[in-house]
Amino acid sequence: LRELGKQMQREGEYLQVVATVRGEPVTWLPSGAKQASTLLPVAVEGVFREGAWEQSRVDLPHPQDRDHSAAWSLLQWRRQQCGCLPLGYAHDLEDGMRKHAEYLALNGGEAHEEVSGKPGYTPEGARAASNCIIGHGDSSSLSAIAMHLGTLYHRTRPLQPGLERSAMVFHKGTFLFDVFSHRGGPHRDALLVYPPHGMQGVRTAFHEQGESPMPVKDVKAHGNRLGTAVNVFSEPLRVAEALAEGPTLTLVSVKRRKTPVAGHFHFPGEPPSTRAGRSNRGNVAFVPERPLRARTRYEASARIVLPGGRAFVYRWWFETHRKRR
Repeated sequence: LRELGKQMQREGEYLQVVATVRGEPVTWLPSGAKQASTLLPVAVEGVFREGAWEQSRVDLPHPQDRDHSAAWSLLQWRRQQCGCLPLGYAHDLEDGMRKHAEYLALNGGEAHEEVSGKPGYTPEGARAASNCIIGHGDSSSLSAIAMHLGTLYHRTRPLQPGLERSAMVFHKGTFLFDVFSHRGGPHRDALLVYPPHGMQGVRTAFHEQGESPMPVKDVKAHGNRLGTAVNVFSEPLRVAEALAEGPTLTLVSVKRRKTPVAGHFHFPGEPPSTRAGRSNRGNVAFVPERPLRARTRYEASARIVLPGGRAFVYRWWFETHRKRR
């Protein structure tokens, strides 16, 4: 979507760009076009828990807002690739999210709290502060979603299988996406693997802006450039006691004769830092110490043993984007 957006800006705002993604057409209209932008069905590989669902049949909550629609479609597409059910939209959450964005514009400070008595404080805004992932400095909802998908902890929550409904708001330079108000669905304890099996065009690097907390202690030692994170997430893994023994997660490059990728491995009970302890709940994660190679197939393997000796072994592959990004 980012590449299409750049092409549209070069060619003129009323140019309609048509592309083919894995055999299916994608039509995109730029900002300022007189017709509503449309994202047609996209064919993906993968196994779906409830069978394949068509993204084109998922309602856009604000069809006249092209940026909001693009961001919502991108997120739903990623959930589809992971085998998760589509999200419903909770319009009633938007008011509190906007109020919290107003509060942050007035006061700054800690993004995930509001202090009673300060200008702009509201109970609704305070709830949004604790229930949302929050981003600053983005230019749109689409760029904010793309940024979060390029991290680890902030990527996992919007994709979690148990999330049933959500909402997102981009207001006064702040992006908010609710990840806690409507979770606990029938697939809450299902596993989320990312990048999902068979995914192509995977970004090679962790997002350059990073996230807070970071999943690696000393980011500067790596020149602030890490590889895209690979993880297995499940709610039952949120505490160390859920594991009978230390799990494993390895990543190898097929192009380099299955050479192991060097990086940082952590899991519940063994977070990369005390600050990441809470965010790390549920994650068995591997972060390469440098960006992955472009246009390369990688194979991942994870082994998780639960109390009682029940072991789960997962093997999957994904391919990186043709350019390093």
